[in-house]
Amino acid sequence: MNPRPWWTKLGHGTLMLLVAVYCLFPIYFMLVQSLKTPQEDVFGNPFIVMNPTLENFEELFERKSEVRGFVGDALRRSYPFLDWLANTFVVFAGSVVATLGVSVAAAYALGRLRPPGFRWWRRAIFATYVIPQTILSGWTTTSSPSSSSIPAWPCRSACGCSRPTSSIYRGRSKRRP
Repeated sequence: MNPRPWWTKLGHGTLMLLVAVYCLFPIYFMLVQSLKTPQEDVFGNPFIVMNPTLENFEELFERKSEVRGFVGDALRRSYPFLDWLANTFVVFAGSVVATLGVSVAAAYALGRLRPPGFRWWRRAIFATYVIPQTILSGWTTTSSPSSSSIPAWPCRSACGCSRPTSSIYRGRSKRRP
């Protein structure tokens, strides 16, 4: 087999470098912003930290009754970050336990029992993993029937919500021109 020409290697390397920068830049930017003082954040270079400080992390994790920091002074309140973090973990653990319980019971029922139509159920469940969710639901950015892969358009147009932006985001159910 012939080795690849040098321009394909260069193109591949350049593409990989661009993807790496694209993926890592938000992490770098958040780290830089977290190490800045409020004055440097407003008046300084957005990509470079001149005087790094851990004051923002100290304000985030310390429990104090007084209001500190730029955002706390502006809004006249402190933020209970550790309470929010604990609530997030409780909700996460509860949702994982509930999802596992329901999924294991459903998998056992579909794997061991032979109810009528079990092959169609298995195919439908498999299709939900293979076909993207936007195609399964049929919600597209246009209102024409040819743009939807699943025949959900007649149902949406019959109920008056053929345009997803008019019914979901604006809370209206009437059809708009």
